[in-house]
Amino acid sequence: PGNVRELGNAIERAVVLARTDVLEIADLPPSLRETQAMSTAMGTFDTSYAHMSWLEAREAFEQSYIKEVLTKTNGNITHAAKVADIAWQNFHQKLKKYNINAKSFFNPKNRI
Repeated sequence: PGNVRELGNAIERAVVLARTDVLEIADLPPSLRETQAMSTAMGTFDTSYAHMSWLEAREAFEQSYIKEVLTKTNGNITHAAKVADIAWQNFHQKLKKYNINAKSFFNPKNRI
């Protein structure tokens, strides 16, 4: 059930964030893209976080994820929080924690 629920959430997010009518691998969350890359690499394991502690790796992922979601939502915090499936207040706290300025992700050419 957890995997099915996670897949459903991933597909919903991909549909919301997709720039075309056809979903592509790039529209999927990094966790699914990495799974695809690992399976096509026949078992090669990416250890880019292996040199970090658990906390450091989690924080690095959170920062990267937040920036990616803000990029996809054109800096819209409310929309980004919905995509991330967390409360707006929690998303805002993460922005403060990592000193991320959502306005810097706004691109007038990418109106949502």
